[in-house]
Amino acid sequence: MFGLINIGNTCFANAVLQCLFNIDIFVSQIKKHSNTKISNDLLNIYNNNSYENIIVFFNFLKNKLNLGEQHDSHEFLSLLLNSIHNENKSFKQFSIRQHLIKSNNKNDEKNLFNFLNSLINHYHKEHISFITSLFENYIITINTCKSCNHSSFIYVYDNIVQLYLKPQSVNFTDILNYNFNTTELLSNNKYSCSNCKSFTNCDRNTKFFNIGEVLCFHLCLFTNNKKININLEIPENLNMNNYIFNNSIIKQNNLYSLSGIVFHSGSLNGGHYIAGIKHNNEWYICDDSNVYKINKNNLNFNNAYLLFYIRSK
Repeated sequence: MFGLINIGNTCFANAVLQCLFNIDIFVSQIKKHSNTKISNDLLNIYNNNSYENIIVFFNFLKNKLNLGEQHDSHEFLSLLLNSIHNENKSFKQFSIRQHLIKSNNKNDEKNLFNFLNSLINHYHKEHISFITSLFENYIITINTCKSCNHSSFIYVYDNIVQLYLKPQSVNFTDILNYNFNTTELLSNNKYSCSNCKSFTNCDRNTKFFNIGEVLCFHLCLFTNNKKININLEIPENLNMNNYIFNNSIIKQNNLYSLSGIVFHSGSLNGGHYIAGIKHNNEWYICDDSNVYKINKNNLNFNNAYLLFYIRSK
């Protein structure tokens, strides 16, 4: 374990990098792809966390973020993963999403599953990178009209899963159930059915279609121009089987282990980021250049912001 120098309001990046460097399969991949600039810059920091190597890495952000100002760890993680991906293969998310939305007349779940699976496989042949292989998350929302039983779907790909917070939730399972379940659209929130040509009551079901080796959750703490303060129970082991569409990948191992956490302290207008890392079954706090061991019983999940889970072996 090693600390990372804060070169001026860069705690937002240091906390994320600590979590990524703690993921063995991610480090293995940047070693394999060290011929590309960002992967090589990251590998240099991993091997030698010198001030010079950190400065070189942050040069790629100059045209994307105003360095020296405070930034968001979620924004940085998304920017970093997509930048690494683009160095390896171009990313054309819009074209596949547009095609899927146009093809929304699949009423039968089995046909829908086969359709999506073939489309994703075709897409991957052209646009795969080690980022999509590790962090890929395909999420599908199916709307079923209660009047005519017609179903349509919306498809989303992202390497970071956004979770909206349920008021007064006390554990992480509550948050997952709140975001990935079946809900009814009624009254003032009725569904516009393309088959009935009218606003009707609807069942909306949101599930994962596929999940990657690394599962990263973004807890949406900032909403309505304020920060939501929470104290959730975060499980070290997570079973994702209940959140997968039609048990589509139930044959795979969908058990995940918590590897790292990015915490945010402060308010909407400013604050500080640190990382909690589980390394060799011991927990560490990484606060920029300061790294120290902590008893897991003393680990406080207040202000958890990003969660990194790895598929169990």
